[in-house]
Amino acid sequence: MEEPIYLSDMADILAKEKVIRQELIKPLESMIGLRNLLAHQYGDIDFKAIYNIVKHNLKDVYIFLDDIISYAKLYNFKKVFLSINCFLPLYSDRRLQFYPDYVLKA
Repeated sequence: MEEPIYLSDMADILAKEKVIRQELIKPLESMIGLRNLLAHQYGDIDFKAIYNIVKHNLKDVYIFLDDIISYAKLYNFKKVFLSINCFLPLYSDRRLQFYPDYVLKA
């Protein structure tokens, strides 16, 4: 798989490698942009807008996780499942039951 030069390259690379679906490119680029905004504190941060995104608009995060998990299961990449543990609090407990061999292992 191609190595990204910048974090912003990840969406295109993952789509090109068929890890994520094409329609996830723009939302993933927006997520990366939001991450950059928060990490580097460019300008003023609208915390109410951030709260609303986190509270009501995580649909694309769930789709991203589904795509990553599907890809990892296809190739039996247990390391991928271990690396997404940081997302598990965002991910529904109902969905975790389908991946008991891969989640929450140290």
